[in-house]
Amino acid sequence: MKVLVGTASWSDKSLVASKKFYPKGVNNPESRLRFYATQFHSRIGYSGVLKRHLDWGLLHRLTELRPSWAFVFVGPVTEDSETQTAVRSLARRRNVHFLGCKPTDQLPPYPQHFDACIMPYRTNDYTRYIYPLKLHEYLAPSGDTMWMQRLDAATGAAGSTARLNDTAPTTDQWNYAAVEIMSGAPPASVAVPSVVGQLRADAEAAIVGASLTVGAVTEANHPTMGIGRVISQTPGFPNSALVGSSVSLVVSLGPAPVTPPPAGGLVLALNFNELSGATALDASGNNLN
Repeated sequence: MKVLVGTASWSDKSLVASKKFYPKGVNNPESRLRFYATQFHSRIGYSGVLKRHLDWGLLHRLTELRPSWAFVFVGPVTEDSETQTAVRSLARRRNVHFLGCKPTDQLPPYPQHFDACIMPYRTNDYTRYIYPLKLHEYLAPSGDTMWMQRLDAATGAAGSTARLNDTAPTTDQWNYAAVEIMSGAPPASVAVPSVVGQLRADAEAAIVGASLTVGAVTEANHPTMGIGRVISQTPGFPNSALVGSSVSLVVSLGPAPVTPPPAGGLVLALNFNELSGATALDASGNNLN
């Protein structure tokens, strides 16, 4: 038996009454369900509590960008106003389906029939330090496709090997495309060359020649390193990095400029005779008594 998940809105009264969605002759529950299921090329699913920690703005954008994908949410909705508002808004879209809370023993089959399982959390201190237990829940019933925050290269075609490389995300970096994680050889690594002390042009050539890329280049003063030579690099030497990773450089501007002493002014040579009284005589010849 083939289980279709995400087709709970096929009998929506407004959809049926519009007479614009279903073709002529599709006029009973069975035919409507079959037709409805063919309208969505992919089923994107989330299983868990629907709460304010989800990136509802991102979900609105995704459901708008992919009207032919069915977005299925399985789980209870929290009572906070932001989540309630977001759910009501998304529920109006015909490619979004909220299936409600399900008993724990009934949850495993849902990810199994999702084409992609998502964890659309906001990037903040809460999500940065939680353990993604949901990842195991998704993969356990052999759901092998998910959304990922960042790749170490451009998003490849579906079915290509994907590599994650984001230890400290600071901005919204979710991709608007699903990438299937395939088993295969681990990503290739190369040795990071030592370029400290080299001229910038030579250093950049060495980095590119090692199958790496030149990252951010900043400049700073250095007491001994000549102008245009590399003061430091990140990652340093010896280290290894994934092919295509970036190496950042700090390039010398030479020694810091020396600040000259303040210009000299008038010098007064004063002669004070303590015995004869409190008269100060200007002996400089400037007549500034």
